[in-house]
Amino acid sequence: MDTFYPDHSDSATTGNRVVHLPFPPFSLEAEQSVLGGLMLDNSTWREVADILGPEDFYRHNHQRIFRAIRHLAKNHQPFDVITLGDTLYKEGKLDEAGGLSYLGELARDTPSAANTEAYALIVYEKSMDRQRQAAALRGDWGEIEKLNRAIEARRARGDERYQPITDTELWHKEFEPVRWAVPGLIPEGVTILAGSPKLGKSWLALGVGVAVAAGGVALGSIRVEQGDALYLALEDSRRRLKKRLQSVIPPGYGNPTGRMHFVTAWPRLHAGGAERLDDWLTEHPDTRLVIIDTLEKIRPQTASHDRGQYTADYLIGDLLTPLSQKHNASILLIHHTRKAVCDDPLEQISGTLGLTGGVDGVMVLRRQRGRADAFLYVTGRDIEEEKDYAVEWDAKTTTWTIRGEANRYLGSDERLSIIELLRKHGALNIKEIAELLHPDTEITRDGNEYQATKKLVHRARKAGKISQDRFDKRYHLPYEDVLS
Repeated sequence: MDTFYPDHSDSATTGNRVVHLPFPPFSLEAEQSVLGGLMLDNSTWREVADILGPEDFYRHNHQRIFRAIRHLAKNHQPFDVITLGDTLYKEGKLDEAGGLSYLGELARDTPSAANTEAYALIVYEKSMDRQRQAAALRGDWGEIEKLNRAIEARRARGDERYQPITDTELWHKEFEPVRWAVPGLIPEGVTILAGSPKLGKSWLALGVGVAVAAGGVALGSIRVEQGDALYLALEDSRRRLKKRLQSVIPPGYGNPTGRMHFVTAWPRLHAGGAERLDDWLTEHPDTRLVIIDTLEKIRPQTASHDRGQYTADYLIGDLLTPLSQKHNASILLIHHTRKAVCDDPLEQISGTLGLTGGVDGVMVLRRQRGRADAFLYVTGRDIEEEKDYAVEWDAKTTTWTIRGEANRYLGSDERLSIIELLRKHGALNIKEIAELLHPDTEITRDGNEYQATKKLVHRARKAGKISQDRFDKRYHLPYEDVLS
């Protein structure tokens, strides 16, 4: 079909305000197929009219043609190339619609009307995506919530997920096994990998991507299936990426596979980034892993109030999860942790609860600077049991290796900090430990730092890593640790 593009605008109008969209999402093929299907089978009008209005079409000529079809349908008249052409000609809009030849192409190049309703749903969702994109650019998070509810209500019609299923049917239903980029760590879906800046998150992600592209081994011991990998290295240059890639795959130790793809610029999710990723995954159906480094570079821009931030954080998963499900791919988001010490790894992740609540899995990398060992906390909807792994950094090969479960390696890194302080300074009370952990902060009993340290100390004592003197109440290492 010829691609006739009449005059159109890359903008969305809401109220009296026009918001220009940098990458407006739409599907030319779906819009053409809806119009062609309606001309081939007029009986599909009722289903389509229940889904779409003229404003849902992105192309102005398609809006014009749809209005003409609606006019004929309301007057119980047939709509085909001839009747539509005649109606548009009488309105003086035939040239604006693309001419009689374009109407003929729409009908001729649509093979069947069987899927017209499905195409209409695509057009509808693209229309809603444009409206959400415009609302996000304005910072109107209330409007986004409203649009999200409308989308879910529309999807519920005909979607088996919204239809009741009996316990017997569910008991006997067969499901495809979960697809993993890295078995036990990164399943199909959206996973956050969080850690302090410059801790080695990007190296870990790059190593995993290279392993997937080669069908090799990730993190020293986990065999992965081969597939394409896309790395959005949004804080790097191609020069730096080449240096890193040659560090992970040294000359003489292997060759690139051609299945690892790098991009150093990408639009934000609400500004066309989600649609561009959808297109890329469609063009590369064998993709198993997408790495976005970092999340901050593609997250929707938000208003300053808390409700807007929560909605914007949750929108990240809302935009990416359907893509991972549609393309059976794993999406790994690289993100930062807070500076404050927290014993719960999930509380360390920067952002609101909407961020962790909207994704499928979370990994938190924790390490003291200057140390080779670290801990990788893993949890998620497809992770049967949350785990904390001990991992080790090899500066020579610039790779991370899993050494085993962390409970065999003294516990969490915060508790390890306390153990090292007690080994260096001897017996200390909670306030003294807190002052050493937070040297730039004035420690008070009511302060967050003191309370966090108190929890860490008590848990370390409960785990048997430290002891408390029965007289002066100071904490010290067990005697066998002191002697060693």
